[in-house]
Amino acid sequence: MKNLELLIKLQKTKVDEQRVILARLQDNLDKIKDTLVSMEQEFEKEQKIAKNDYESMMTYEKYLKKFMHDKKETEKQLVLMEEAVLLAHDKLTELFEEQKRYEIALEQKLEEERLLLLKLENQALDETGSIWHQRKKI
Repeated sequence: MKNLELLIKLQKTKVDEQRVILARLQDNLDKIKDTLVSMEQEFEKEQKIAKNDYESMMTYEKYLKKFMHDKKETEKQLVLMEEAVLLAHDKLTELFEEQKRYEIALEQKLEEERLLLLKLENQALDETGSIWHQRKKI
């Protein structure tokens, strides 16, 4: 039983560590999404400026190429981070299921011990009652 309790504690530690990893990955994913949103907002501003200003129109082509390249790279990072989050979530689920199996095994073992103890107590009471009944007849 001590082994199961130790395994449960170890598994809880692993689950907690995986939760931290998942939270960090999720934060990174949120930052990448925020970056994409701010890039789009900046792009819209630059587009408006380029429409209204001739000098800005001259540099807009270079800006557009850089923007498209940066956006593409950021979207690649987004896809990779989404995959990492999914993998971390799957790992967390797996660890949690393993923890639950250990907890269920411990509960079953405790229930078996409780039933055995109850059986032994009933046997002792039956023997006591039987002896008392035999002595009463004498």
